[in-house]
Amino acid sequence: MMDLTKIFSLKNLLIYVFSYSFITIYYIYIWQLPYWIGTNKQYIYTYYFTEFTKHIGLDFIVILIYIVIGEILIQLFKYDCLYYKVLIQMCVIIIITGLLFTLYKFNLLKNTIFSNWFQYIGVFKIVYDLFIILSIYFTMDFLNSQTQ
Repeated sequence: MMDLTKIFSLKNLLIYVFSYSFITIYYIYIWQLPYWIGTNKQYIYTYYFTEFTKHIGLDFIVILIYIVIGEILIQLFKYDCLYYKVLIQMCVIIIITGLLFTLYKFNLLKNTIFSNWFQYIGVFKIVYDLFIILSIYFTMDFLNSQTQ
């Protein structure tokens, strides 16, 4: 039986909020990672600075969905090893972002946030999502291990 209360515990949600905030500030605002892979600097500036309040909530929820789907699979298969957990999270990210990219290529995601990202960075969006989401996941795992 799957225990969803562990995934949605107050402790884990707070750890997610902290991890998401830390990685967002560190990679996006200090390192300015999107500028390294993006070709449209104005779009990136608009997305992360001008329209920050419009996008931050959606990013927060979408990344949480990726991680929760991965955690459900991890619990379903009863994996405890970090390597297997990361492998499952990677597969979830690649499958979901790859599916979104495929929908974009077939013009089924017109005028959406996803289509704009794919238009400017293409398949590198998968690598970008892997990097950001796995960084959040590693931070969460570290904080969970330190607070038990």
